[in-house]
Amino acid sequence: MFFAMHFPFLFLALTLTAGILFSSLLSPSLQSLVPASIASLVCAWISFFLFRKIKLSLIFILLTTFLLGSSFYTYREKKYEENTLHKFQASSYADFYGTLYKSPSKSQNRDFLFIKVEKISYLNKEEKISGNLRVSVLHTSESSPLFDLYVHDRVKVSAKITSFKGFRNFNKPSMNIYLKSLNIHNRAFAKSPLLVEKLNSEKNFSPLRLISIFRQKLQQKIEIYFSGPEKNSISPQGAVLEALLLGERGRIDESTTRSLQKSGLYHLFAISGAHIAIISFLFFSFFKVLRIPTRLSYLLLMLFLVFYAFLVEGRPSVLRATIMTLAFLLGKLMWRNV
Repeated sequence: MFFAMHFPFLFLALTLTAGILFSSLLSPSLQSLVPASIASLVCAWISFFLFRKIKLSLIFILLTTFLLGSSFYTYREKKYEENTLHKFQASSYADFYGTLYKSPSKSQNRDFLFIKVEKISYLNKEEKISGNLRVSVLHTSESSPLFDLYVHDRVKVSAKITSFKGFRNFNKPSMNIYLKSLNIHNRAFAKSPLLVEKLNSEKNFSPLRLISIFRQKLQQKIEIYFSGPEKNSISPQGAVLEALLLGERGRIDESTTRSLQKSGLYHLFAISGAHIAIISFLFFSFFKVLRIPTRLSYLLLMLFLVFYAFLVEGRPSVLRATIMTLAFLLGKLMWRNV
């Protein structure tokens, strides 16, 4: 109890994690968790304000945090499983209408579109369905790449829903778990870029769209300076540069991937805290050379890190590292000894 009193946030984080783990293993009902959370919170309030039992109130607060973590996980699972797009199944091609919420992701023989679906046209019937859809679009060396699609573009894609069946041991297929972690409710397949149609023509200059345009232009420049032997292809050096800058590892060829895995360097191409630390060091050193005041350097670095986190489109490892770095730099701006 002594440690809980002196390190409350540590124990709150541990009990929240324990609640999430509890729900992932036992799947309790949301109807029982919510009243229990409210009752535990009321008990904590009564213990502290009426009876002045600090230790007892702390126990109830920890119990409330546990139940809130369990409730949050259960609610998220229920919402995902009951999503209309997740339930949607079709044996043939359907037309999906929606908005891109991420830039297209590129691989060696296909592109991936991430669409926030608004409605579906199937068997001459339109139905309003919401959810996040990942569409795999096959392409060849002769087909045009999807470089003219950006975040917030409205699109129509003719695609076929892909089955969620996959390799498994005793649990759900790993692809299901991966898609759920990305909040992708379903996935589909289109055999040609010709089945992708851009609907909106008006200009949209939202910050996310501007960053998406910059990202696509950067990828185009990499393709120009590191072009491959085929049309619209990229050299192994360009694919490695693209992975280091943007975290796009889909166009690294198999031989390069095997070499990196054997050498133990493949993890460097997953943008994470190490990249944020290197970027922070290089930029701060550059600002020092230019003799920019320290506090202004902190502020400029914070702005760039926010921009970079959006440029790589919110990868979890980058978000964690960026948030921690921003908290440290903000502390340096507000106080000196951090």
